[in-house]
Amino acid sequence: MNWKDDKRLLKLKVFENAQSFFERQFATDVDIKVGRAEHCDLLLRSKRISREHCHIFFRDGQWRIEDLKSQNGIHLNGVKVLTGNIRNGDVLQVGDFKIEVIWESASDTETADIEDDRTILLSSEPASDRTIVSQRAPIPADNSDSPVSRIIQPFLKNKLLMGVGIGICCILFVVIILSLSGNEPDAPEKSLLPAEQKKEEVMTDLETKHQLESYLLSGREQFDKGNFNEALVRFQAAVTIDPQNAAALDYIRLSRDKIRALEEQRRLAADEERQRLERLNALLSKIRQAASQKDYAKAQEMLAEADFLAPEDPSVKQIKEEVEKAQAEEKLREADTLRQKEEVLTQLKHHFDQGQQAFDGKKYHDALREWEALLALNIECPETAHVRQAIPLIQKQLEGEIGIDYEKGVKAYEAKDYTETLTFLQKVALVNPDYKDTKNLLAQASKSLETQARKLFQEGLVYEGLGQIEKAEERWREVIRLQPLETNEYHQRALEKLK
Repeated sequence: MNWKDDKRLLKLKVFENAQSFFERQFATDVDIKVGRAEHCDLLLRSKRISREHCHIFFRDGQWRIEDLKSQNGIHLNGVKVLTGNIRNGDVLQVGDFKIEVIWESASDTETADIEDDRTILLSSEPASDRTIVSQRAPIPADNSDSPVSRIIQPFLKNKLLMGVGIGICCILFVVIILSLSGNEPDAPEKSLLPAEQKKEEVMTDLETKHQLESYLLSGREQFDKGNFNEALVRFQAAVTIDPQNAAALDYIRLSRDKIRALEEQRRLAADEERQRLERLNALLSKIRQAASQKDYAKAQEMLAEADFLAPEDPSVKQIKEEVEKAQAEEKLREADTLRQKEEVLTQLKHHFDQGQQAFDGKKYHDALREWEALLALNIECPETAHVRQAIPLIQKQLEGEIGIDYEKGVKAYEAKDYTETLTFLQKVALVNPDYKDTKNLLAQASKSLETQARKLFQEGLVYEGLGQIEKAEERWREVIRLQPLETNEYHQRALEKLK
C-alpha cells in the first residue's frame, strides 16, 4: 500500500467507558461488521449491542455507516440515523460505546500533494526579443581610462550585449508601471468580499452555537431519563466544540459518577443473584435427596424456602411437581399395602377359625388343610405360632390312618376315579407327604383331573354359545365335582359361570 492509500485508512477510537478505550484501524476493502457476535470485525460486548448492530464500509471515495435493524440504533454526532457519511472528527454512539472517527479523505490529501501546474497569464505582452540596432556614437578618447568608460566599453564594442541590456531595462520599466497601476482603487465587486466573508463567519458561529445548545439540551434530557452513557456522549461532543463550557464539564462529571454508581449497583445485584442461585441449587439438590429417602415432610419444608427464593423458576416448579407426585404415589402404595395386609389378615383369621372349628369337631384332616393354608400366608402372629405347635400333634395322631387312606387312594386310582384318588391321597400328604408313592400318584391324578375338567368346561362354553344354558351349567357342575380343589383354575372359572 502506498502513502496515498494509507491516508484512506479508517481509525476508530472506541471508548468502553469514561476511563478506558481501545483503537482499531481498517482498510477501504473491508466491510466492517459491528456487533456483539464473535464473528464481527469490531466486537463490542454489551447487552445494548445487537448481534450484528451496524456496518461501516467505503464507497465512492467516502466512508459510510448503516444500521442493520438493531434494537437501539446508531447515533451520528448525537442524531439517530439509519445511514450516513462519516468524516474525520465525527462521534458515533453504538449502544454503550462512544466511537471517535479519525480519517482524512483522499480529496483532502491529494489536493495538497499535487503541484499547481496551471499557466499564469500576464496582462501585457512580453517584451520583444528583437535586437535593437542604434547608430554608432563617437567615443571620446579622453575618457577611455575612466571607470565608467571601462564598464561601457565592452557593450559599445559588442552589439549583442548592448541589445540584451536595453531589453532588460525595458522589462524593468514595464514591471514598475504595472506595480504602480496596482495601487488604483478596488472595483466595487472586490470591496464586497470582506463583507461576505464576515457574514459567513457569523453564520458559522451561529451554527456552532446552535449545535452546542442542541448537544447540551439533548444531554440534559438523556441525563434526566437516566440514560447516563448517552448523556455523557452528548456532553463530550459539546466539550469538543467549547472545551471551557462549565455546564458540559459539570454534567460530564455527574454522568461519570452516575455511571460508576450504576456499575456498582449492577455488580452488587449480580453478586446477590449469584448467591441466590447457589443457595437455590443447593436446596434443589437436598430436596431431591429427601424425596429419594421418602422424607417428604423435610422435602416440603425446603420446597417452601426454594419457592420463596425463586417463585417463578421453572426448575422449582418442576421439582415441586415431582415431589408432590412421588408423595401421592407413596400414599397410594401405602394404602394398597395396608389393604392387602388387611385382606391377608382376614384370610388368616378365616383359616385359623375354620381349622379350629374342624379340630374341635375332630375333623383333623380338615383342620390340617386350613392351618397349612394359614402357614402359606407367611405372616407372623399369635395364630401362626399356635398353628405351628398344633400341626405336629395332629400329624402324629393321624399317622395310624395314613396306611388305610393310601390303600383307598391306590384302588381309586386303579379304578380311574381320580376325584376319590385325590381325596384319600391328600389326607395322606397332609400327614406325611413322602409316604410311599403318594407324590407321584397325586401328580398323575391331578393331571388327569385337569384334562377332564378343561374338557368339561370347554363343552359348557360350546353349549353356552348355542344357547343351551342348562347343558352348559350341567358341564360346569361336573367340573366342580371332579375338581374339588377350590384353588384350581377350572374350579374357580366354573363357579364364576354358575353365579
